[in-house]
Amino acid sequence: MINGEMVCKYCGYGPTDVDERCRLRVLGFEGRGLVNINKGLGRLEWQLSFRLATIAHEGVILFSGDRNSDFIEISIQDRILRAEFSLGGPTKALRMENERKNRVNDGEWHTVHVIFYDRSLTLLLDDCDAFVALHAHGAAPCAAQARIDLPAK
Repeated sequence: MINGEMVCKYCGYGPTDVDERCRLRVLGFEGRGLVNINKGLGRLEWQLSFRLATIAHEGVILFSGDRNSDFIEISIQDRILRAEFSLGGPTKALRMENERKNRVNDGEWHTVHVIFYDRSLTLLLDDCDAFVALHAHGAAPCAAQARIDLPAK
């Protein structure tokens, strides 16, 4: 107890993952739950990072936009991260390679980074170096990237 408040001194999680009583700061879903964040993503440049722990083999993690115009969807397909996006024209999809270390349904915490820059969408898993993963022969396949063209006017 500190100042009359219960405090956990020996918590097994990092300080950003729990409160002062070692309670996890997470959202949990079973079935069809969702969180709606009314914030559109820009067409020029943005980054998004989040952590997830799941045992699900399939499911939508994030969806922003409108399938009839600009949108992004991050999902798990057969245990592997996948993204689909559009800038108002045809959609583009990308998927991480189906390797054991890319499977996110092991119940452990994983960090996902989503980067949109210069009409390219990049997915990174955990402590991945994007440049090395995407360009070095034989590097760990912890990233996926796709480029999309703007529709003609």
